[in-house]
Amino acid sequence: MTDFKVNYPELRAASSGFEGLERSAQAQRATLDGVALGQSDFGRIPWLQTRVFEAFTEHTTECRESLRELTEALNTAAEGLAATADSYEDFETAAAEAIDQFFEELR
Repeated sequence: MTDFKVNYPELRAASSGFEGLERSAQAQRATLDGVALGQSDFGRIPWLQTRVFEAFTEHTTECRESLRELTEALNTAAEGLAATADSYEDFETAAAEAIDQFFEELR
């Protein structure tokens, strides 16, 4: 036998932590989505205004994509940690019940 032990509360706390980070990333994405800037907001020199606006648009698009990927990854991590905790707990509970039943039948 090994001394390996799964600490369910710690796994569930980590899962909750990842859920909190996911909510934070979603809030940041919503904040970014709320920035309503148009091309005219970037100055009065036509060619410079266009280049700055295009750079801004490209940057915010990439930020949105990064935040989307981040929220998916955080959600996956949270779900995985919770599922791991549940699986180990179910397995150990079933094993303990089987052992108890075995010894009950011996009596």
